[in-house]
Amino acid sequence: MPLVIMKIIPDQVLSQEHKKLFFADFSNTMRSFFHTNVLSMPFVLREAGLVGGILLMLFVACTSEYATEAYFGAKNQMRDADKVVLYGDVPRMIWGDWFPMLNMFYGVSHLIGFLAFTSSNSKVLLAALGLTGGGATAVSLIVPSVIALPLVFVKRERHQQPLAIISNMLVLTSVVMMFVYFPYGKNTEIPLWPSSPSNFFTALGVTVYAFTGIGSCIPIERSMPPQRYVVLLRVAIGVTFTLLLAFGVCGYVSYGTSTCSVMTVSLQTGRMKTAVSSVLFIASLAIIPQQTFPLCELCDRRLLGYRRVTRYWEWQPNVMRVCMLIACAFAAWVVPYYGLMLSISGAFGCGIIGIVVPAALDYIRRRRWGLCEGRHLYWWEYVIVFGLGGYGCAVVVIGISFGLYNLWITIQTNTTTGC
Repeated sequence: MPLVIMKIIPDQVLSQEHKKLFFADFSNTMRSFFHTNVLSMPFVLREAGLVGGILLMLFVACTSEYATEAYFGAKNQMRDADKVVLYGDVPRMIWGDWFPMLNMFYGVSHLIGFLAFTSSNSKVLLAALGLTGGGATAVSLIVPSVIALPLVFVKRERHQQPLAIISNMLVLTSVVMMFVYFPYGKNTEIPLWPSSPSNFFTALGVTVYAFTGIGSCIPIERSMPPQRYVVLLRVAIGVTFTLLLAFGVCGYVSYGTSTCSVMTVSLQTGRMKTAVSSVLFIASLAIIPQQTFPLCELCDRRLLGYRRVTRYWEWQPNVMRVCMLIACAFAAWVVPYYGLMLSISGAFGCGIIGIVVPAALDYIRRRRWGLCEGRHLYWWEYVIVFGLGGYGCAVVVIGISFGLYNLWITIQTNTTTGC
């Protein structure tokens, strides 16, 4: 789509360099940070309160931007920076090893959470058709998985881009539709602060997930000069923060403490609710293959031993993809709590990949600066590095602890605050 737009606009109106800047570089940078994460922002404010949630989003956005800059700063200091293809290449080249099992755990938990989201959204459509109860739950998981299954077999990264563009456009369309449909000002119960530490750390895990795009940034950063990427990264984070905050505030002000982790469940009954659910259902069919692609690519290498891109006719990778989708769909049926799963995967996967590892790389980057200048680190550099690392460790340890505790309570009582 960006390439088509670049061809349509005449060079007399906009030069090739500016067209590449706006429709290729900035569009790709923005795509790493704006996706289905926008749909969970009202739930963040519901858990953390209006003021607490806004401050939390601002803090996480700033730390995420700095951590991403630190990661790429350390990467570009390396002699073999041009050989970096995947996220794990940077810590592997610097420390000598990198264990991608963290990526696998994050990928599995995130896929389970997204299938839970797809199931909850699909049940809204099934309810409009008159199908409710246990049968609706099974159908809401089976139908999207079966329809998306052929796309799960796609094994080339370049074929994922059309799916990403389609899903992002559909998600953006659904967001605009919900902006129009929200019953603004009709809810008077709007807490300003979190009601408990448990709620706050649930919101923290979801927010960290929402603002962590570092895992998909490597091919984007490689396609442009490093300084341009830093500038576009800051602009993209700022625009993303504004959009996510606007949607979160509008949704929370409209529904207050009745806000659900899946926003279509919160919407008042009507044709617009069905239309929004339909748009998100179609978007889910394009997102499921995008969720399974990096996970299955990693499993091809770690579990099956492949050191190359697998071919379409090789049966072992295909069977593994089917089994992976079935297993995650079953787990989503057992634990159908999108908000809690998102919080746990955000605290663990994004906490380590997006905060702890960049903090360690930032220390190495600053030590190299100091060695080149013949000095030790300044005191404020220690504060920045160890502050970021301590914050990341707190997100991981406390976030996972509260997330698992809330999940256990939810399963035992068969009730959830996230609808």
